[in-house]
Amino acid sequence: MADFCRAFEENDTAAIEKGFTSYLRKTISIRDTNAPKERKENFYHGILLGLFAGMDGWNVKSNAESGEGYCDISVEVEDKGIGILIELKYAEKAAFDKGCREALKQINDRNYEETFTDNGMAAIRKYGIACYKKQCRVVSRQGPDTLQFTPRPMRLFNLRISAFAEPQGDYRLMAMPFLHAPPLIIAE
Repeated sequence: MADFCRAFEENDTAAIEKGFTSYLRKTISIRDTNAPKERKENFYHGILLGLFAGMDGWNVKSNAESGEGYCDISVEVEDKGIGILIELKYAEKAAFDKGCREALKQINDRNYEETFTDNGMAAIRKYGIACYKKQCRVVSRQGPDTLQFTPRPMRLFNLRISAFAEPQGDYRLMAMPFLHAPPLIIAE
């Protein structure tokens, strides 16, 4: 199980998906998810918490307040400076892609990474995991929010600072997120 858990640190979605699906196939019955739809994800949530419990150096939290909500599972690996955010969804009728997209959107929309950013985590891994019966799909995103960019002074270390000359010879200092988002002019 240590290799499975380290895959979260290494952002190895293929290993996470293979390991979790294998574990589900070996251990659960499809009757275990015989609950109302809104409660089915709790079952998978509990399994992951149990799998993470034995990891030394991991500070694992369930439904901890973060940003503007409560992330299903958050993990701080302090000695490595890694923050891991996991949002689970039940993929009704095996709609895995939809479940993963919704999970990542929720992480971004509710700004769950804020706590890790404030704590100075060097790397933030965001995982959307969709489960259906004995299968799962895992999608990840690293770093700052790539869907929306909200400038915040405390997040300047998430930005790339660059200077460039305008045609008139004036210089501008700009801050841009590492990934694709509109630039934010912070000084002229």
